[in-house]
Formats: sequence, structure tokens, C-alpha cells
Amino acid sequence: CEDDLQVHPDEDINAGVNNIPNDEKEKIQNAYKEWEEEGSFTFNSLILCELLQILSKLSEYDYGELFIAPVDTNMITDYLKTISTPMDYGTIISKLEKGEYAPSSEEKDGEMDAMEEIVLYALKDILQVYHNCLMYNPKGGMYHRAGEVQARKRNAYYSKHIADRISPSIAAGLTK
Repeated sequence: CEDDLQVHPDEDINAGVNNIPNDEKEKIQNAYKEWEEEGSFTFNSLILCELLQILSKLSEYDYGELFIAPVDTNMITDYLKTISTPMDYGTIISKLEKGEYAPSSEEKDGEMDAMEEIVLYALKDILQVYHNCLMYNPKGGMYHRAGEVQARKRNAYYSKHIADRISPSIAAGLTK
């Protein structure tokens, strides 16, 4: 569907430093205060705010309710036989708001600072949602289609608000 490939004005987010509500900025900045000294802290904390807004919009978009909570593995008992890293929008939102994303403890050679790693891990988790859905559900089925729809809409938001603003290191990390 063409609607999945673009972000219409009525479904857009409040993007940019002057448009994100102060309480949202403060919540994320407080959650990641530990990395406040990083050179990219302010910039990347705004990207995290925008990711929260995008996840909220995706949750409201077609089939979004299917991705807001973890798969019930008591009901779908074979899920973990196929999926090793379960992920959903609600978990990502919670991790973002609680400051649970953290840079790796490995010594980096200057490629990414801590906040860039945090953005990368959040973006990878979002991609994991679709990977899991498309891997577990048979092609042609309703849930597979739901994953495709959500992935296309996520790509529209990503292209409009994130892709040209992340560092080359983050972009490269998304392809690994």
C-alpha cells in the first residue's frame, strides 16, 4: 500500500530540537544522564526522543497493536524454538524511558561514542521486531503481512527523520 511508504502530515512526529516537548527531552536526558559528557549527547538524545514518538505512531498504525507487547510464549509454545531474541515496541519504549540501553563495555577505537551506540542498539531492536515476525510467520499469512506493513511504515519514518542524521558509524552498524 502506498500509505505504508510515506509519512502523511496527520501521522507525523514532532521532530527537531524546538518541536519535541521539554518533558520528553528531560525524560530521555535524565535516563541517559550517565553519558551526558559524550560529545553527541544532546543530538542523540533528541534522536531517542524521536524514536519514542515513531514507536508510538507505529503502535497506532495498521497492525501496530500486534507489536506493542511481547509474544505470549505460553500460548505460542514453539516461538522460542525459532526466535532467539524476542522484541516488541513496548519493550523498546520501556528500555528507552528507563535508560536501559547502554554502550558495550568493549574498548572502541573511536568509531562511536556511548550515545551513538545507544541509538544503534535501539534501532537494531526495532529492526529485530520485523525480523522476528517475518522469520516466524509464514509468507502470505496475516501476521507476516502485518510485519511487512509495519516494516514499510517504519522505513518511511526512518527515511524522513533518522537516516540522514545518524553518523556513518551508526548507519554501518545497522548493516552488520
